[in-house]
Amino acid sequence: MALTNTGTVIGMDIGKKYSCCEAISAKTGQLLRQERLANSREDFVSFVEGLPRPIRLVMEATGNWQYLYECWEELAEEIQMAHPLKTKAIASAKIKTDRIDGRILAHLGMADLVPQAYIPPREVRDLREILRHRAFMVALQTKVKNRIHSYLWKLGIET
Repeated sequence: MALTNTGTVIGMDIGKKYSCCEAISAKTGQLLRQERLANSREDFVSFVEGLPRPIRLVMEATGNWQYLYECWEELAEEIQMAHPLKTKAIASAKIKTDRIDGRILAHLGMADLVPQAYIPPREVRDLREILRHRAFMVALQTKVKNRIHSYLWKLGIET
């Protein structure tokens, strides 16, 4: 879904516990709101209250993107996940803070210049999570078996 030059663009620089969000007008680029928010759905809901619709959220792909993406799914009409390496190539700055990164992401979203990362559908994300967990459990099982075999070998017991 492509936004017109109406509504709001929100740039969100993601941190472990907090995110810096900057909302700008999609038409003028004027700052509407800027806050450091706890990474909770409640804080995001209060942040978007009263902002002009439609809302486009631009967030950088990080390790904890999935939870935040799911928090925003019903709050924003469009969510773009910026590819972190390609975004740095476009918006490299000498001074980097969370607020500045949020502003850069918002302006990239306004100009429709976000180098997007792939967001798999929910079913694919869930399946990948199950497969990752299974792979981890199999590796853990192998590690335990090898440890037992090693211990038994030290005791002179052949397996």
